[in-house]
Amino acid sequence: MRHSPDSLLSNPADRFHCPAPLKHTALFVGLWLMLTAISFHGLIADEADLPELTGRVVDTTATLSASEKEQLNAILEQLERDTGSQLVVVIVPTTGAEAIEQYSIRLAEEWKIGREGVDDGVILLVAKEDRKLRIEVGYGLEGAIPDAVANRIIDEFIVPEFKRGNFYDGIAAGVDALAILIRGEDLPPPEESADDALLVVGLVFGIMACAFGLIGLLLAFFTHRVWGIILTVVWVSTLLAPLSFLGIIGLDLEATLTLAVFCWIVFSFFIFVLGILVNLGRAVRKSGGSWSSGSSSYSGGSSSYSSSGSSSFSSSSSSSSSSFSGGGGSFGGGGASGSW
Repeated sequence: MRHSPDSLLSNPADRFHCPAPLKHTALFVGLWLMLTAISFHGLIADEADLPELTGRVVDTTATLSASEKEQLNAILEQLERDTGSQLVVVIVPTTGAEAIEQYSIRLAEEWKIGREGVDDGVILLVAKEDRKLRIEVGYGLEGAIPDAVANRIIDEFIVPEFKRGNFYDGIAAGVDALAILIRGEDLPPPEESADDALLVVGLVFGIMACAFGLIGLLLAFFTHRVWGIILTVVWVSTLLAPLSFLGIIGLDLEATLTLAVFCWIVFSFFIFVLGILVNLGRAVRKSGGSWSSGSSSYSGGSSSYSSSGSSSFSSSSSSSSSSFSGGGGSFGGGGASGSW
């Protein structure tokens, strides 16, 4: 049937008629784009959140008690001091739809456990609700802890305890076995940390302060016994007072001890200078000489000792508050996984 030009104009839809093959192609492309978007969204949603690195033992499930975490942390900290290697224990509820191997390597890349260039980090990961665990080994320790050995540690040391519900015992046994292997590896020695150097400096200043304080007290007793007793009481109180206000001033024990020792050192030098000034004043009064020249010469000494003691221990206090972090180590997927 032939259509006149007028009939085509009267039915505009006929001018835009889409052939059937083109319709099917457009429908297929739209469906494919929709499925791709849904799959991509699913991959993103399936990635479980990584916990924050808050220490050598990260337990987001409250499985371990405070004392158990402290015991594990002490072992792991001593291992790092002795070998330089970092071993971290992580307990999470689940890795979601993501395989524990993929979750573990993401965690290793995020935290960078182990020393940069040495790559001597190890992560013991437990997904409690999934009943799965994994030992992730850095590049530098793959010779000391090959996959087969990591698998034996899981099967023979950790899983039997987990099956009995003894999570701490299983983790502790695994940590001990890993620590033995790490200590047996020929790793570069750990570098001396800034905290250790500051500790030595603080110890030297503490000994000097004790010596100068005792000399100052002896000089004060020599001049006047009452003054000696008063200064002795104040000297001891300067060290003990911050500890008595531990809960009030809101500082932790380490920061409070640092503050107490700092105050004690400064006051020790003050007592030393005061003892010298008192005895010089007594000598000047006996000889009938002038007091002003002796006073000016020793007040400069007082400011000198105070500033040197202050600068040393303020830096020590700031360094002691630093938290644990990874050293920049790399991982390549070595290790083993297991379940219970």
